[in-house]
Amino acid sequence: ENGQLDYAGVGYSQVVYKQVMKVHQNSYIAAPQSVGMALYFNQNVAPFNNVKVRQALAYAIDRPTAQKIGEPIGAFNAGTIDGMDETVAQQWLTPDQLKSLDPYNYDQAKAASLLKSAGFKKTSSGWVMPNGKPFTFNITVPNYTDWDAGIDAVATQLRKEGINAQTAVVDGTTWTQEVPLGKYAVYANWWGGSDVNPSQPYNQLYIADNNYSVTTTGQLKNTATSKSAQQEGIPENVSVPGLGTVNPMALTVQLLGDLPQQQEKSIIYKLAQTTNYDVPMIPIWGQAAGRTISSANWTWPNYKNNPAILNQFTYHTPFVVFQTLGLMKPAK
Repeated sequence: ENGQLDYAGVGYSQVVYKQVMKVHQNSYIAAPQSVGMALYFNQNVAPFNNVKVRQALAYAIDRPTAQKIGEPIGAFNAGTIDGMDETVAQQWLTPDQLKSLDPYNYDQAKAASLLKSAGFKKTSSGWVMPNGKPFTFNITVPNYTDWDAGIDAVATQLRKEGINAQTAVVDGTTWTQEVPLGKYAVYANWWGGSDVNPSQPYNQLYIADNNYSVTTTGQLKNTATSKSAQQEGIPENVSVPGLGTVNPMALTVQLLGDLPQQQEKSIIYKLAQTTNYDVPMIPIWGQAAGRTISSANWTWPNYKNNPAILNQFTYHTPFVVFQTLGLMKPAK
């Protein structure tokens, strides 16, 4: 507000945001960051081991509304469930490939149809599982104010659909320790890998957060102390219509290697199709890298319609790159 910064990588409340953008030729950039908040499922726990249930929940949640409640500034609708945020996906998938993926727009009728096909029944008191028990569960979330508000919105939406979901807020330290132990059937966690390279979100989803690691010889190793301790429990082989049996962990290991770009794109599309069908997690929002720049003292390169420039704002020192390449110069 005092005009003492040419660049800042910080977030704002709505009130402060409006104040800062009014002064000193400041402008705001929501750079891709490939990170955000999502619902995850421990697939060792029924009924979340049923793909139709996970798909139904994806249709039952109005994600843009939850995002506006939990993260109104510096975040965006997570869009298609493909493991990547939309900006990254648009850089690696063709328009036709993107259209082939289900966007999982809010659709009560599709959610109900999927639950019925999974053997669930709708009663006057809500949905009942095939075993005759009410469909009820907690969504565990750490005590982060924005996440709590977003998950509360999600749980409220599900209850309106007859799915008795409740928010269970735990201390952040407890959440960090217990998530890897598989103690939560449904829980909020980060998604996206915190990098604009697609290898990272898939590494987080299918290897690191699935309690696997990669050995120095490129082999997968299950690091869970027991089957019940696997936090996600995603099986090694997933059946995907049109693709057959897919091993998303093995594909991710290939993607982490040094491959020609066209081969990378082929693997990324298979991983996007697998994630889109299997719904191992439901991204609620994507968290942009909020950057404020002032043009009072510097000219900045035009990042619009230029992913290579925009991607640099994902990291905290883009001006080093810009000045080195002669793309950023003193305005006076």
